[in-house]
Amino acid sequence: MRTSPYVFRQSLKWLTGGLLFIACLLPALSYAANKIVLVSNMKTPSQLAAAEGLVTALSQTFNPEQLSYPLDNGQTLEIELDLNRIPELTHNPDVLTLVCINSVACRLAADDAANKELLVISLTATSSQLTIADNMLRMAPSNISQANAIYKRLKEGVKTGRFAVVYEPDAYGADLYENFIFNYLNEKILEQETPHWVMGIALHDHLLLDASQKTVNAAKVLQTLATQSLDAVVYMGMDAGFLDLTDAARGGNAQVAARWYAGDGVEEIPTEKGFNGLEIIRLAGSGREGPGGIPRSASYFYAQDAGLFIAEVKKQYISQNATTRAQWLDIAKTVQILGRTGDKGFNVADPSQFFDVLIFKENGQTDSATISGASDY
Repeated sequence: MRTSPYVFRQSLKWLTGGLLFIACLLPALSYAANKIVLVSNMKTPSQLAAAEGLVTALSQTFNPEQLSYPLDNGQTLEIELDLNRIPELTHNPDVLTLVCINSVACRLAADDAANKELLVISLTATSSQLTIADNMLRMAPSNISQANAIYKRLKEGVKTGRFAVVYEPDAYGADLYENFIFNYLNEKILEQETPHWVMGIALHDHLLLDASQKTVNAAKVLQTLATQSLDAVVYMGMDAGFLDLTDAARGGNAQVAARWYAGDGVEEIPTEKGFNGLEIIRLAGSGREGPGGIPRSASYFYAQDAGLFIAEVKKQYISQNATTRAQWLDIAKTVQILGRTGDKGFNVADPSQFFDVLIFKENGQTDSATISGASDY
């Protein structure tokens, strides 16, 4: 029996429509998230070092002018300069991992409840509040460990002497100060011998005050400290505030105490601004030699470890034929590596709790030590 022209046309029409429908489905079926994004303004030495560390760990050649690097398996590493694009990036299903450097960027990336399928890797953000995000992997130890390390150095240096704490009431300084208080009170409760805490005093908030107000505040703080017969000052803030207090060229006076202790926020002060009696408790890896024997900042080595972690996740992601960032995150939660700065993985409570101590001596000489930020109790 012959098929009528009408039936033939209808059959061809249905066949063509079916093929078009299948063709439309193919991109969706083969779609896979494929971007690793580093959020970095690429302006400071630590930001550049982080970018270089991550790029080289993923087997690429770093170029500070290049913002996109092709990886194998169709993936790319991209550097995003604009912090304001973080909400957009976290909602982009193409993004497998967002790598952030400081606490502000990491909190923006991890806080949105809608983005819990996105792996967020914090390189050197130390805020203890970031530990509450179950999709956040921390490379560096938190302020919980850093505050403990600072307190240990203080106690070793001044025994039962008198000290004051100056902190900046911003996200970094206030969090570090809060954890320092906890360490001190814990020893008091346990009736341990402690240094004598004279006072805690806020310096200023860089986000809210202009330069003239900062100078006035620093001067008032110094006047107060000078009347307290202190053996030590503990500073918790960033390098600009520290120089306001200690650099004579800016009206500072380091002589208000024989010893000064500071955290990693002042890591990048010029060496010539250091002075006898100053100790900077820095993230592990600070000043360690990198490729070519060139000293690198801690952010370089933490970024290297992040790159090694991502490479291991990627290997398993490919072997399992995974395609979504939810699968990527699930795989990441099972991975653990031993990097240049210690064990890294979601099962590591507070990674690499060791800190480098930069000790300034007379005539511009420096020494170094290592200290654990792990609790003794």
